[in-house]
Amino acid sequence: MNCPRCNGIKFIEHDCGSDSYDDDICWSSQSCEVCGLWHSNWTDKWYIDCASWRDEDDAEEFIQD
Repeated sequence: MNCPRCNGIKFIEHDCGSDSYDDDICWSSQSCEVCGLWHSNWTDKWYIDCASWRDEDDAEEFIQD
């Protein structure tokens, strides 16, 4: 996976918790080490100015031109 904003290839993985009430399935997301663009594995979208999964609802989605 490459970052769509800076083409970076190194990402920091972030544990984002469980996706069920039984806590049996966990999911994570990544942020680009170079520019910080956030990739949500929950929505499969890229977000600007997002530092955690809690910020995703209010973060601006990155749309590549």
